[in-house]
Amino acid sequence: MIKLNETPVRTARNFNINNIEIEESEIQNRIEQFDSIDINLPEGVLAEKNVSTSNFKYGVSENILSEVRDDANNKLKLTILENIKDPITIFCEFDDENKTLIQDIEVVAKKGCKADLIIKYKSEDLSKCYHNSSIRVKLEEDSNINMTVINLLNTKSTNFLSIENELDKNSVLNYLIVDFGGKNSITNYYSNLMR
Repeated sequence: MIKLNETPVRTARNFNINNIEIEESEIQNRIEQFDSIDINLPEGVLAEKNVSTSNFKYGVSENILSEVRDDANNKLKLTILENIKDPITIFCEFDDENKTLIQDIEVVAKKGCKADLIIKYKSEDLSKCYHNSSIRVKLEEDSNINMTVINLLNTKSTNFLSIENELDKNSVLNYLIVDFGGKNSITNYYSNLMR
């Protein structure tokens, strides 16, 4: 058994969101290629692939975070350089050829920038899928980002999401997490106010 979302101060017991135990067999042990990602980048967004984010302080668990750090099969850094009207979208679709996604995403919003970002995970078929993502958002002064993360994986799948944020002076970060999918779906959220 592996413990996830361990915390010294428990949330109400009836929510079952802290100190979760799952079988080790639910953790992926073979990393596969994942090619089913569609990204829409409006002008004013710089995208860099295969760029790793820095280590997280918190997350679903150390094992889950180290898997992303050491074995990610998709790494993406987005730098928002100006105000963006159209949403930035990342759509990851799981299928028979794309069953394992271990993803490392970093989003940096430069000073005064505003944007909407939508990340969606979906599996159409009944194959067992595995998703483990770390999302790190850094907001510079006066920036404003609306993040929507949508999990529509099937009921056989495992979904882990570790989110860490750094917010500078007068920055605003709004999250909407729509978590409908997965046999196991665990999210850990941490924010750090820099000033």
